[in-house]
Amino acid sequence: MDKNEFGRKCEKTGTAGDFIKKVLTLSPEDNLLDALRLMHRYFYSQIPVYRGKVFTGLLTEGRILGWITENQLDGKIDLSRVRIHEVLAFGEEKENYGFLKEEASLFEILDLFNRFEKEGKVLESVLITKNGTQNEQVIGIITVWDLFLLKEPLCV
Repeated sequence: MDKNEFGRKCEKTGTAGDFIKKVLTLSPEDNLLDALRLMHRYFYSQIPVYRGKVFTGLLTEGRILGWITENQLDGKIDLSRVRIHEVLAFGEEKENYGFLKEEASLFEILDLFNRFEKEGKVLESVLITKNGTQNEQVIGIITVWDLFLLKEPLCV
């Protein structure tokens, strides 16, 4: 059964809009200590970073760990003096995120994860905006782990 056949047999599917929730964002000028506290408090592994309405990157646990490993000075780093933009600039630039509009179907979400995988990349987050563009307010976020938490099957 191909994707189109499968889609025709579904009477109802979810959308990216099902993942709308308050999304914490950071500014590039915020400090790393505060970011880590937020991530710990809310059990987040990544937080989108915006300068006003302009998306500047995705702060992830992996990027933070890499930055700390490279920048430790005798084991002492004052994380309150480290700005998020410094961490985002660390290492090679990698696109580990995607954007979709709130009406995007679950099939489109899964397809985005699959496209990244086929290209040998890891999609850490799908950021949901009204129109699916990166320079508008984030209204939801989907990680691969969220897909496992779907309470309803893909088709009902």
